[in-house]
Amino acid sequence: MSNLKIKSRLLYLSAIPILFILVLSSIILYEIYQEKKNLEVTKNRIFEAHAISRVIHYMQIERGLTSGFIARGDLDRSDKKLNEARKNLNNAIENAKLTYLQITKNSDSFILDVFNRIKLRDKEILINRPILEAREYYTKHISILLSFIKMIPTMMEDRENRNFIQAYSYLAFAKEALGQTRATLMEVFTTKEFLDGVYVLTKEQLKVYDQNMKNFKTVTPEKLLNFHGRNFHTKEVEETFKIIENALGKRDIQGIEPHYWFEKATNTINLLKITEDKLFECI
Repeated sequence: MSNLKIKSRLLYLSAIPILFILVLSSIILYEIYQEKKNLEVTKNRIFEAHAISRVIHYMQIERGLTSGFIARGDLDRSDKKLNEARKNLNNAIENAKLTYLQITKNSDSFILDVFNRIKLRDKEILINRPILEAREYYTKHISILLSFIKMIPTMMEDRENRNFIQAYSYLAFAKEALGQTRATLMEVFTTKEFLDGVYVLTKEQLKVYDQNMKNFKTVTPEKLLNFHGRNFHTKEVEETFKIIENALGKRDIQGIEPHYWFEKATNTINLLKITEDKLFECI
């Protein structure tokens, strides 16, 4: 056999493993690229969820204060607490828009439009509306943001972090239900009237809270669940739910001052916010 034929055969035989190595390397590099891309998407969705959670939190506070002021009927347009709540919400909206446009580079026109609509809310119009309309304004926009957060896990391929965001979703819905209860009972304790429709609404809000907390505890990792158990086991939490229980069980609303209820309920909701923040630290 000539040297040329031997060299040709050797070249042919060596080409097969080289080609195999090249194909395998390409597959590995593609998988590394895809994994990096998925991690980037996951990180961005987490940033967005955290930003939205802050907007929701401050909307809930403003809703509760607005409900109380409308129910009271002697509104002070320069009230410091309401003005501070509006300022905090506006700052949260600007930070959320910054997250979308400059950090995650997500120019989703729908969510940005929601942020802009909320920021353009008119204080004078809201506090002069019937209380149900004003409360519904906030609840409607919070519901839109919560629905968006509920979709986020479906956009993520990282299973562990997806489960964390799913846990956050349940916690956020529970927190919103408690926020609605705060606003509803703020009206009740201000007017000293617990109408049947409002009574039924409050019971439904509590059911939503209970179901979402149950779901939260089902999917949350043990370490975070233990943190929540320690964080949420306080006298203020007990007092908050005692007030709710007495209001629903005995319709006992006469001895509770609105500002006292708002303070207790807000401190309880803030503890849920601490659990929220701890959850995001774990991701």
